[in-house]
Amino acid sequence: MGGVCTIADTPGYGFARVSEEMQEGWRTSIAAYLRQREALRLAILFVDAQRAPQESDGLLLNYLETNEVPALVAATKVDRLKEAALREALALLRERLALPDEPIRFSSKTGEGRQELWTHMQRACTGRGDR
Repeated sequence: MGGVCTIADTPGYGFARVSEEMQEGWRTSIAAYLRQREALRLAILFVDAQRAPQESDGLLLNYLETNEVPALVAATKVDRLKEAALREALALLRERLALPDEPIRFSSKTGEGRQELWTHMQRACTGRGDR
C-alpha cells in the first residue's frame, strides 16, 4: 500500500480586504504551519499574472528557500492576457521574484498548466525529484 500525500491550501492575503492585524495573524499562522511540517515536500505559490508581484510573494519565497522547502510559482489567469502581455508579465514575475525559471502558466478556465502542476505534485509526493 502506498503512502499518503495531503494537499493543504493556505489563505492568500496579498489582496484580501481585511485589517492589517488579521493579515499579520495569517502570516504568523502560515509561518508556524510551514515550520511544523517536516514532511512538507512542495509549496506552490499562485500569483495573478495580471498583477505585479507583491512584496509578500517575495518574502514567502525567501522564507521557503531559507527553510529548504521546494517551491514552484504558478502564474494564474493567463487566459486573460494576450501573448505579448503574458510574456512581459511572466518575465516581470521571474525577475522580481528571482525565479530560476519562468513561472508555470496556469488557467483554471482553460486548464492550461494543470497537468504540469499535477506532475510536479505527484513527483514531490512520491519522492521522484522536483522542479
